[in-house]
Amino acid sequence: MGLFGLRLIEWGVPRDHPDVEAIRIRMGKVWRRLSGSDRSRLLGAAEIIAEAEAAKAASNPKADATRHRQLRGLSKSAAELAKKFGLMFPPPWVGKDRDQLVGLVGLALNTLVATMPVKKKGSAYAAAQILRAATRRLAARTGNAHFELIADLAWLASGMRQEISEHAVRRYLEVPLPSFDSKKRAPRRAK
Repeated sequence: MGLFGLRLIEWGVPRDHPDVEAIRIRMGKVWRRLSGSDRSRLLGAAEIIAEAEAAKAASNPKADATRHRQLRGLSKSAAELAKKFGLMFPPPWVGKDRDQLVGLVGLALNTLVATMPVKKKGSAYAAAQILRAATRRLAARTGNAHFELIADLAWLASGMRQEISEHAVRRYLEVPLPSFDSKKRAPRRAK
């Protein structure tokens, strides 16, 4: 069993499914031209696109707004309670005091993290970066970026739960990567 067969098991996809066989045949034409690292990169790009699409589908700002507001309030209350607890019972915190304080701080931190929209953007940035590298290598080795094949592999990587189009895969190449260079600035608007 090769790398693709192992990934199918990891993704929970039956190897004898007719769609899998059709993708395997199309992939065979490309697979022979790729090195081991390029094959891994191709499957990794499919997996990260599936993750990004799942994060995008799970994120619904309108539906989540009320819940996020409530969670932020809970996080703030837990942080304030932990601060008061720390003032009432000065360090060193041991035993039950420590457990209660750690629980309050954990609640505050975890509810705060749960309300951050980082996963959707982070997944898109990661998918864009990995897809750029994979398509560059694919185009160099085969003369084509094979977006349709990547979309089919991403569908398999999602456990065949989410349709991912070739257009959706191409959109990740349009995602601007974050720049950490302080000298680069956005262009000014014309007055």
